[in-house]
Amino acid sequence: LGQANIPAAVEVSPADIATGGPRAASLEGALVQVRNVNVTEVEPEAGPGDGQDGMPTYEFVVDGQLRVDDYFYRIAPFPAVGTSYSSITGVLRWGNANSKIEPRSASDVQ
Repeated sequence: LGQANIPAAVEVSPADIATGGPRAASLEGALVQVRNVNVTEVEPEAGPGDGQDGMPTYEFVVDGQLRVDDYFYRIAPFPAVGTSYSSITGVLRWGNANSKIEPRSASDVQ
């Protein structure tokens, strides 16, 4: 598929698609975008099967609710608490007992 065939991202709030959020299940697998978010936690507690043996998960949390993961693309440099993003776009995925947004490339992280 070329870029022309990829649907536009659905703009949502982090709370809507975070684990247990009201739109998390219905948007799983969809391309989503959150705007004007801040990193509030790095390396949150690993879910089952994630970050085994103390290995880093390379996840972080924005706005105290939504996990951002590195399944497709690892953001570099890894953000610190307080880092702000004007937008993060990615596929919403359920993994290791959590909803996670999965950026696909550097262009998904602004």
